[in-house]
Amino acid sequence: MKRMAAFLLCASCTQIQNLGFDGTRSSGDGGSASDASSAADAGRDGSASTDAEAPGGPTATLMNVTGASCAISAGSVKCWGSNSSGILASGTSVVDVRGDAPGEMGAALPRALLGTVGSAVALFGGYRSMCARFDDGRLKCWGVNDTGQLGLGDLQNRGNDVAGLGNFLPFVDLGSGRAVTHMDMGRDSACAALDNGAVKCWGRHHGSYPVGIMDEVLGDEPGEMGDALPPVSLGGGRFAVATALGTNFQCVLFRDGDIKCWGQGVYGALGRNDGASGVPGGILGDALDAVPLGSGLRAEAVAAGDSHVCAIVSSATVKGAVKCWGHNDVGQLGLGDVRNRGDQANQMGDALPFVGLGVGRSARAIDAAADRTCVLLDDGNVKCWGSNQGGGLGLGDQKIYGTLPGNSGDALPPVDLGAKASAITMSFDHACARLVGGAIKCWGVAAFLGLGTSDGTLGDAPGEMGAALPVVDVP
Repeated sequence: MKRMAAFLLCASCTQIQNLGFDGTRSSGDGGSASDASSAADAGRDGSASTDAEAPGGPTATLMNVTGASCAISAGSVKCWGSNSSGILASGTSVVDVRGDAPGEMGAALPRALLGTVGSAVALFGGYRSMCARFDDGRLKCWGVNDTGQLGLGDLQNRGNDVAGLGNFLPFVDLGSGRAVTHMDMGRDSACAALDNGAVKCWGRHHGSYPVGIMDEVLGDEPGEMGDALPPVSLGGGRFAVATALGTNFQCVLFRDGDIKCWGQGVYGALGRNDGASGVPGGILGDALDAVPLGSGLRAEAVAAGDSHVCAIVSSATVKGAVKCWGHNDVGQLGLGDVRNRGDQANQMGDALPFVGLGVGRSARAIDAAADRTCVLLDDGNVKCWGSNQGGGLGLGDQKIYGTLPGNSGDALPPVDLGAKASAITMSFDHACARLVGGAIKCWGVAAFLGLGTSDGTLGDAPGEMGAALPVVDVP
């Protein structure tokens, strides 16, 4: 499954460090996330002038993918969980799990073998792939590469062999003189926002480029990346600051607060107010309308799950509100019902309700993964809704939240972390939060949490959260 990515643009919002994919950042891991600093500021320098990390935001230092997590520690990347497909970048061919037994975390947790590079400043992830952005704007990616999603001109996974790591792991070539400001990954694709406001996509690009002109898969053969990879046509005068990828679709957040989505987004994930599952013939540019968010509303962050999208929006009178559209079979839109939004007429714009966050509360960052969503609120609490398989919502049970009017807003309890949070990240099988002060706590499938145990799950039964939830030892 995929993790969702999100990016926030408001000056009052904080950035969350997380990579929003569940089992799919959407199919990749299910989603994407971003923080809320001013769109203009984020568009100019790729950073957000806020005190919280946004999932998948430009300074996201904590990221989950299916079965694993990575964090930035003193400029280095450290990963734990399952080493399937080389996601730990350890150079070992043994498919083991790091952090499921005593003595594997803390000082024993090695750095990812990424070579002689500057300081890592942001992490981005997909289904079983991970990328790190360095302080010079360059990008390195490792893990699954079955559709060229690592952008290295081949289909070889990276991470299980030292011969493909360190200085032998190339930087992703996105063009002469170009730097990455933000990116997101799906199960089989990746898209990056560049310092000039352009967006480039590779892997299975899902209609990012015109049908019949470009291959369906890019980045899997030599000569397809760098200056040979054209920017996605998104319309005149557009400056992209963030991307969010779901299953078979992509969304871009622009500096002016507009969002555009394209690809095969079923259930209304493209926010088109119709039942169409894609953009015919790969026609984008000015012909691709922005998602109608409502009168005067400007997006500050966007996150994508498998088949749903959520955005933090503000206007002259509304600050840090949340709107979600797309698939809603388990309440992942947080609207107190199970009706999809965006797949029929008159469901978007002013007709699309705000998600109830609680009286007086606003969102600072948002993330999505598979079929659930989490927000970091202005008071440092985290609220989550949607599927709760394996205790993924961290509420001490496995009940679905978001399908009934009585479990949203003030009626939806916050995730008990024992302290306030500054960042969140989600994947299909677990979630993590960075607490104020820097500590990391994770819940879900225990084997992947770095807690020295492989038994059961955490967060699916009473008494497992709050002070009882251990801190993950990442030095």
